[in-house]
Amino acid sequence: MTGLYEGLTLKTYILLTLLWAFVSCSSTNDNKVSHLDQVYISSGVEQYFLPDMPYWANFSHSSGCFRKNSIRFLNYNNLHKSLNLNYNQSTHIQHMINRKLYAYRTTTGNNDIPLRDEMTLFHNIYQQVVGGSTDFIVPQFKKISLVWIDPYLTDMKKIKKLMKSPKVLSAYPVMISHCLMSYEMEDLIGKLGLESLGIKNIPAEMLSIYGTDLKRKAGFSVNVDLILKEKEIIFYAPYESSEVRGNYKLEIIK
Repeated sequence: MTGLYEGLTLKTYILLTLLWAFVSCSSTNDNKVSHLDQVYISSGVEQYFLPDMPYWANFSHSSGCFRKNSIRFLNYNNLHKSLNLNYNQSTHIQHMINRKLYAYRTTTGNNDIPLRDEMTLFHNIYQQVVGGSTDFIVPQFKKISLVWIDPYLTDMKKIKKLMKSPKVLSAYPVMISHCLMSYEMEDLIGKLGLESLGIKNIPAEMLSIYGTDLKRKAGFSVNVDLILKEKEIIFYAPYESSEVRGNYKLEIIK
């Protein structure tokens, strides 16, 4: 009986050892899979993104509005140091990434994109922008009517009347908003029946805490003089906006 007991004990020990080894290997492989996204993002792409902004800070002081959706803001300084990107290129990348993220969330129903997919998204857009392809296409016309719509978001008739006014249409019409993202501005144009005007949009995704010198500033802004290169810009607004920078002529409208 003693020999049999010892034999069983040895067999049991061997089986337990093999089982432990199998579980250990499986756990290691599962761990690798579960942390695969971390492996992907270790490529360095994370340094180009700023931390997600909390809701209470997702606010425009000039427009006095909270944005409905969060924006993925980029670190322009790191983009310049690592990839030699200028202010204009960084702004277009940020704009395009947010448009793609919106499309992803709409298609999948998921708010969070896997890190490896975000890495791929960034590199693809980076290649496009460096190659000269951007979602925002600068109008060929020399004169631009830049209309700040935020002060009139509670009066849709006012926006429609303004955008169709002879004064605004004497130059190429471009809307700018610190409150609305690009898809929201596009929806607004559709609701107002303004598609035929071919309006361009400078949405909230083009704001940044970095100036044209790629140094951090107090508050968000966008330099329209660089986005609309070599254009004569007339900025239509009821008052000056601290979030609109660059060379332009202010035309006060009530």
